[in-house]
Amino acid sequence: MITGTTMDQLQGFSTMGEKHKPVGEEDVRALLDRDYGIRDASISMIPTERDDTFSVSMKGEGTPRFILKVEHPAESYDAVLLRARSLRCLEESDSSIPATRLLPTRGGGLVSRLDSVEGVRWATLTTFLRGRLLARIPRPWPDSLSDG
Repeated sequence: MITGTTMDQLQGFSTMGEKHKPVGEEDVRALLDRDYGIRDASISMIPTERDDTFSVSMKGEGTPRFILKVEHPAESYDAVLLRARSLRCLEESDSSIPATRLLPTRGGGLVSRLDSVEGVRWATLTTFLRGRLLARIPRPWPDSLSDG
């Protein structure tokens, strides 16, 4: 817990309300092709509060296979790389944990670069993890879903 600090003083919070131009479908398709070799996919934007996130389904498949997250223009490369490395660390330490898995770029990188009209934006591609939102599970929740 951080004491004596208001939310607006935390790094990154000030950008929560910053508007940005959403990434277009053409840019998403170009990034998927260039960095991951994915062509002819169906993409669908997932509404989020800060970044541009897309589900990616392969041609003929009804269920998404991947999630592409294009970070807010104010997000630093270091922050995105830290999250990417965290996902990789989780996978390497215990692959039985049901979590999304990070897909490296064709060049082996964990983070992809997207040049937009607003500047550089960073992106990651992960596997899609089927599941249910906790908010849609009737209460009381099983102890396994919470810390008590």
